[in-house]
Amino acid sequence: MPFISELIIEKTAERLESVDPQTCLEAFAEEQPYLASYLDTETVDVLTTEEKDYLLFMVMVIFNSITEIIPIDKMVMETAIGQAEEANWQILTESTAKKFRDRMTPFFDNTQQEDLLAFIEDCLLDNEELTDISREPLFVVAKTFVDVLIPDEK
Repeated sequence: MPFISELIIEKTAERLESVDPQTCLEAFAEEQPYLASYLDTETVDVLTTEEKDYLLFMVMVIFNSITEIIPIDKMVMETAIGQAEEANWQILTESTAKKFRDRMTPFFDNTQQEDLLAFIEDCLLDNEELTDISREPLFVVAKTFVDVLIPDEK
């Protein structure tokens, strides 16, 4: 499985910082309508407008970084999204760690895409405006994107 490196992620993030998120989302929605609609589900509804915008930036960086290396030639279906999300919530809720960073450890133990997970973790921990409550759904949605876009990741 090709590795999505920190360098690719950083270059993608820099490029997307100057792009209108709504324009980016529209182009993405044409290519992956089910993933785009996933950004409008119960998991995301608990977030503030600012947190949703932050999530949009994160998942656009993830999607564009992955497609830089791995061509996505088929549409991600709702079933795959639901299964990946459920698995991620299960891992997160089974963690007995108190600190958010420590709760991420099981995800890092079972990934080949450590730089993508580190990007997600850094985004969530470096943003002081996020609450512990919002970090969990933000993480699950972003990690679900990784899982469904790189299905052999598991």
